[in-house]
Order: sequence, then structure tokens, then C-alpha cells
Amino acid sequence: MKGTLTALALAGVLLAATGPSIANAGGFFITERGARPLGRGFAFVAGADDAGAIWHNPAGISGIGRSLFIDATLVMMTGSFTRIDSGGNVQPTVPIDHAPLPVPMLAWTDDFGLADWDFGAAFIAPNGLQFRWPEHVEVAGERVAAPQRYSLISMEGSLFSAVSLAAAWRPHPRLALGVSLNTAIGGFRTLVAVSACDRVLCSQPENPDYDGLVEVHQQPLIEFNATVGLTYAHEWLRVGASFSTPYTISGEADMRVRLPSASIFRGATVEGDSVELELPFPWVARLGVELRPVDAFRVELAAAYEAWSRQDAVRIVPNDVWIRGAAAIGDYQVGPLVIPRNMRDVISLRLGGAYEFGPSGVRVSLGANYETSSFADSHLSPLTLDSDKLVLGAGVRFPVSDEVAISVSYGHIFLADRQVRDSQVPQTNPIRPEPASGTPPPGGPVFVGDGDYVMEADMFGLGLEWRPSPEASGDLSVGG
Repeated sequence: MKGTLTALALAGVLLAATGPSIANAGGFFITERGARPLGRGFAFVAGADDAGAIWHNPAGISGIGRSLFIDATLVMMTGSFTRIDSGGNVQPTVPIDHAPLPVPMLAWTDDFGLADWDFGAAFIAPNGLQFRWPEHVEVAGERVAAPQRYSLISMEGSLFSAVSLAAAWRPHPRLALGVSLNTAIGGFRTLVAVSACDRVLCSQPENPDYDGLVEVHQQPLIEFNATVGLTYAHEWLRVGASFSTPYTISGEADMRVRLPSASIFRGATVEGDSVELELPFPWVARLGVELRPVDAFRVELAAAYEAWSRQDAVRIVPNDVWIRGAAAIGDYQVGPLVIPRNMRDVISLRLGGAYEFGPSGVRVSLGANYETSSFADSHLSPLTLDSDKLVLGAGVRFPVSDEVAISVSYGHIFLADRQVRDSQVPQTNPIRPEPASGTPPPGGPVFVGDGDYVMEADMFGLGLEWRPSPEASGDLSVGG
């Protein structure tokens, strides 16, 4: 049993660290953000021209002048997971669930009367989902442990956001340069089951009597990155590009452990309740070309590249965590651990545009976005759902007055269903490490990602923009 309680104290941390399971580009964010960008299929790099550009391309705030911008999107995801367990048995289907939480952005811009300069500040939350899976399911009238429990039970209580300060400078009437300095703020909470079956005293690797329950709470953390961008406009052509620097979330996480109900765990304790985590996030590059053949119409082709392969592993260092009083073990200090992730870079292609109807000022937009998955089948699990996805969006922006405009949008997110039969996502059970000889222990590893994944989502957007002096906008700033 050496290391049994080590596994229980840390296994949940390992799984939590491989989250936060908030779905998407990278298994973290299900799409780009923004009501107007959604209506254009997120083709909003060259055409970014309101305070929301602080997120997509900060050069886009050039020429806006004073404005106040409020924006929110709501994602409703549906789907299910039907697991095939380590014995090849099809398990009960469990549904995806999550709290319906609007994702906000609040931004402000002003030129302070300075020629060729604009400044902005924003509070931004990325599009995220806090998954909830069942802890138990009903089978033939009997309450049994849920089949996905070794991947995830709940991520409720997780929160990520950013505070940004931005500036844009126009050195030439056709060129704008911008930068935003971003402070990422957040933390996560996760609940997950882990196994302590040693295949000696316990012969069933998924016996719920040997399941431990671990809750991990990431303490508030702050990390920094920057986004730089440019926009170039000439007659009917507009080109935009931006680059966001990578960053690494690191900090301390607290944990609580509920030991298994099996008799061999009576009297054992864990001393120490925190670990240090390190989780890398990608750099992101965006490029867009927008055509404006007439004043009323514009169409943009854009692409984005997200380097999620930076997250090849998660590194975990326990803060003086010890096993105390375990039978036949004595005292045992927990050492550092490295957990493979094997994520892949993500590419998305976007096409969208808008048309303005005469003097009414009403603009209708349509767009599509195709994005690749950040996980191969072998590393997909209910912890971080992701798949190739197609987003079809539509929106309307209409003026309420000369100074106020409202945007409403809707998009459907088609996520490719996945049938996984070659999972390499192991059941977390560090009491059965691979021996130095390389020969696997009796029974071999238990993989938890095999099964059928069904996913789709709807996304709704609502935005409001106030510009007290719209006629003051410069050459590079247009609405649409």
C-alpha cells in the first residue's frame, strides 16, 4: 500500500491541474467571445472597430474616441458520454450539464483630446463552461457510481477573467498600431473520484469501495500577458493582425480528501493540504483581410493559430505533504509529479461580413468559423471536452439613437461527435506505478476515455455601445 494516501491526496490535484475543464480552443474556452464577432463567425480582426477590439486586435480602437461598451454571451451546451469501461462493458450514458452563466465584457475608450491616440480599459471574461457530471446514476433501480467519475464530477466555482489596459496610435492615416496589457485573474474548483485499488487486496480496478473523492480549490492567481496588433486600410481593402503572448498559470491549490470506504483505509491520515501547480497557456496569432467594395457592405476572411502544444504536461510540487500512520508504510513524503497532456495546436478559419440597410443604420451580419480540436482521440476525456467544430452565426446591430447602438446575435456550434476506442488517459491510481523494468503491473493500466461523445451548443449574444460623438471617428474606424 505504499503511496496509497499519496494517490488520494494528489490524484484529484492532478486531474484538476489538467483542467480547468471549461471547454474549447484548447479544451478551455468553447469559442472566441463577443456578440458582434459571433454574428460574423468571429471574423473580426481587420474589421474590429469597437471597444471589443481590445480582445481581438487592440489597433481596432483607433479613431473610436470616447465610448462605453457592454457585451455578454451565453453558451448552452448539450450532449452526453457513453463510456466503455476497462472490461469492454458499455456503461450508462451520462449527460453534460453546466450552469447557464452569461460571460461579460465591460470596456471604455477615450482619446483625451490627443490627436492620433486612443486609450481603453476593459474587464473581459472568456467563453467558458463549468461542467457538472453526475456522481451517481440509477441502473435497474439501484444507485451506482457514475461511469465518468474518474475524469470529472464538477468544475463549479471556477472563474477566469482579465483586466486590460490598451492604447492605439495612428502614425499614418492608413495605419494604426495597438497594444493591450492584460492581467489574467482566476482560480478553479474541481471535484473528482480517484482509485486506490492495488490489484492485490483489490482485484476490481473500478470497485467504488476503493474510490476516494478529492476536492481541489485553486487559490486566486494573477498572471500577465500582452496583445499587440495593427490595422492597415487603403480604399476598399483593410488588413488586420494581432499576436497575444503566452503565459503560464502557476500558484497554490488547497485540497480536501474523502478516503475510500474500504476497511484498509481506517485510521490513516494525510498531513498537508496544498500543492504548487504549473499550467502553460498558448500564444495566439490572428490575421484578417476585409474587403469593402461599397460603403454598405464588408466581408472578412480571417484565421487564428493557438499554440496549445505548449501544454505538453502539467507540473505539480507538493507543499510538505506527508502520509501519517498508514499500516505497513509509516511516514512517507510526497514528491513532485509531471502529468502528460499531449495537446495539439489549434487552427481556425473564419468568414463573415455585414450589410447596412440604407438610412436606417441597421446592419445584418452572417459568418462561419471552422476550428480544429486540441486533442487526439487518445487523449480526449470528459475532463476537457473538445472536438473539431463549426460555428454558424448571425446578428443584427441597430441604432437606438445617434449615440447608442444595440447588437443581438445567435450562433450554433456543431461539434463533431467522437468515438474513442484507443484511449491513453489512465485512471488516476499512483499506487500502481510502472516498475523500473518497464514491465507493467498485473492487469495492465485502466484507461477512462474510451466511449462515445456527443456534443453541440447554442450561443446567444447581446451588446450595447455608446459613442457620444460618432462623427469624430477617424479614417480607420467604421461601424459594421
